[in-house]
Amino acid sequence: MKTSRPAGKAAAPAESIADKPNETSDKSPSEGSPDADGPSGDETPDKAASRKDRLEPRRAPQQTEAWKKPYAKRSGQEGVNRALDRVTGIKQLLVRGKRAVTMALYLKTVGWNVLKAGATYAQRGIASRKRELQPA
Repeated sequence: MKTSRPAGKAAAPAESIADKPNETSDKSPSEGSPDADGPSGDETPDKAASRKDRLEPRRAPQQTEAWKKPYAKRSGQEGVNRALDRVTGIKQLLVRGKRAVTMALYLKTVGWNVLKAGATYAQRGIASRKRELQPA
């Protein structure tokens, strides 16, 4: 489909690369554009060292048992949330409205619990023990 231009407006002529003269400059490649290869003014070896120095005091308490114990609980909960999202897609609902969302989340959670109960059932060998106890 061809687009129309307002009257009196001509299209700019297309220039090929061969039509442009070679451009030279007195600048070295590192003084060129910020996208040029090479170190930029922001990235210095001292910056990496200062980052390590800044993070070290923040990470030191994370190595203590007092910090690890409550974080282990949170980490476990986050793992369940991630698995719940991966398996059921709980973060992407196809419904709108409070009632519909509540029901969708409820059903997805029930489905997750059924999956986990089945996995536990199989892992513990409950099914095989029940078969042994049942009369033939």
